[in-house]
Amino acid sequence: MDSEYLFTLVPLTAAATRIVNANKCYHEIYKGTKSLSFKTSHRSRFPGRLISFGCQPVINDVILPDDESPTLQCSFYLLSNGELMLEDATTGHHTRIIWEDNDRQHEKYSLEGDPRSRIIPLANPQLMQIVFGAEVSFQFKWRLSVDSETSKKKLSSIARAIIASNQGMTIAEPRDSHPHLTRHECRTFNTPNVPAEFDDKPPRQIHEYDTIDSGAGWECVKAVDLRTGRIWAVKGSRNPEEKVIGEPWKAAFTQEVETLAQLSHRNIIRLEHHQGWSLGPPVQIFFPLYKGTVRDLLHQPHRCFENPSAPESWVPSFISQTLAGLAFIHKNNMVHRDIMPENIVYDNGGPNNSKMFYISGFGLTVPKEFASGGAGSLSFLAPETTRYSHCDSASDVYAFGVTLLEVTGKYCISESRLSTDEWRAKLKAFNAKHYASYRDVVDPEARLTELQPGHSRIQSLIDNYVVRKSLNCVLEQDPKLRATASEACRNLLVDYPLVGDSAPAPKRGPTPGSKGGSSQTPKRDRTPGSKGGSSQVSKQGRTPASNGGSPRASKRGRTPVSKEFSS
Repeated sequence: MDSEYLFTLVPLTAAATRIVNANKCYHEIYKGTKSLSFKTSHRSRFPGRLISFGCQPVINDVILPDDESPTLQCSFYLLSNGELMLEDATTGHHTRIIWEDNDRQHEKYSLEGDPRSRIIPLANPQLMQIVFGAEVSFQFKWRLSVDSETSKKKLSSIARAIIASNQGMTIAEPRDSHPHLTRHECRTFNTPNVPAEFDDKPPRQIHEYDTIDSGAGWECVKAVDLRTGRIWAVKGSRNPEEKVIGEPWKAAFTQEVETLAQLSHRNIIRLEHHQGWSLGPPVQIFFPLYKGTVRDLLHQPHRCFENPSAPESWVPSFISQTLAGLAFIHKNNMVHRDIMPENIVYDNGGPNNSKMFYISGFGLTVPKEFASGGAGSLSFLAPETTRYSHCDSASDVYAFGVTLLEVTGKYCISESRLSTDEWRAKLKAFNAKHYASYRDVVDPEARLTELQPGHSRIQSLIDNYVVRKSLNCVLEQDPKLRATASEACRNLLVDYPLVGDSAPAPKRGPTPGSKGGSSQTPKRDRTPGSKGGSSQVSKQGRTPASNGGSPRASKRGRTPVSKEFSS
């Protein structure tokens, strides 16, 4: 690692060349030019810093000649997450960053705050200049791969080593205690009505790293806050090409922010910040960056005809936490309308780095009184929605049930497109006693007739005891007999007990739907244990769409696009 370089400063002016000549210990010929290059093993004379610039040899690494900027003191340092910060500790605007990309300068990369500082993102624009005083100008060049996750981990490890070598000293997250009033947005009729803790905050400026997911009219990106170095998931609107007076298309984002501001729960994604409500800029909604979505956790490719041996160890926590969050949404008289693996995110923030799950994807969430008509991702819609365009909290529970089938590996949404003979073959492979008599049950008067085979096939898993008995409470065809989220949690945790729970196993209550369901359901006192696979997670799935290939090895694909429809 000692031979590896972090970044290089290439002189662009005669004054910069004099500084290079005065600091021989950092010399390197970079692309034909004598430059200042800094290795990953470098340790600064200034505690807690990576590299320090100034005229004092006791505390500065790069010594500036007295005739350049005798009062200049600036330094580079790494935050614990690996982001590089440039800080100017000099009174006055002596240090500047000039960022040029796509043939124009971007002012958002300029130093701000007190002390003046700015993140230098791990990226290579057309030209990035570091300017000291009036005459000293260097081109900044990263020597690490800007597209590699390994580079970010390396920067984090260097930051930790610097902190450890300075007796635990760390750099506080920069805060602007005196934000300029002009940086507050003007309120418009699109501005959400939210509690004070989410309201009237200065806009944040970000650098986008990667795209996490996208949909109709929006894109979610991984981004760094250029002031603080914090990493966020930022959901941004895509402004339509044709301008409309008042930008009414922002109303959907307004509704999403107002909904999230009301829902504070440990298993619901947390709203951090929002901006872009004035005319012109795109809306941006800030969330914590999670590890992934439940979709990411599922085994790929899914093999439809292989009966999984056992659920993944995190499945009970997934059930308990997701249904706790869903119950809280319903308690607040809201219907989510888009529960699916892509809209449940996770991280390792639980005890002993165990998984924690959070419901996300609130773009279609509405108060219960406005939920009729139906909305969501087609393959997760409840029978009452596909047949009668009816939707309420029970419909969310059904969508969770379909999600749980995917999590346990018993079913994937592409299987609704198998032929009837292929579905019978699957039931046979799963040791279903009545596989030969299976028929797709289709209601000819259903609003969405093409989705009826999916409901019929899910019901056949229950009727033939392919899945554990408790799943009937969330997949009951009649919404009046379906369990609430709280009831479902109690029932499912009987079959999927939480690991390490010292309390006695909960008693199963009367399973909603025990009087309903298929009339062909055989009676049986005990059901064989379900054998589950793994699950998937975010705010946004990143798997390519299922292509309906061989049913024996189909890749779990992205569900049809979430949409809203009415009767």
